[in-house]
Amino acid sequence: MDRDCLGCRLISGSGLIGAAAYIAHHSNKSKHKWSRVSMQMISIGFASVGSARLLNIYPFNITHKSQH
Repeated sequence: MDRDCLGCRLISGSGLIGAAAYIAHHSNKSKHKWSRVSMQMISIGFASVGSARLLNIYPFNITHKSQH
């Protein structure tokens, strides 16, 4: 059984990138500088994890010995 199918990666990676876009969009509406900066940093984190998931790079490409 393939636990990491292409469809699963597409759905989860796209969802994370979509969440990053949503957060980034709303960060521009904030009037407080530190609120904007913190929301943009969170957005970058979501986009990074989403991209890693889509591209199947670290930490998502690790296979554990218990799965073999």
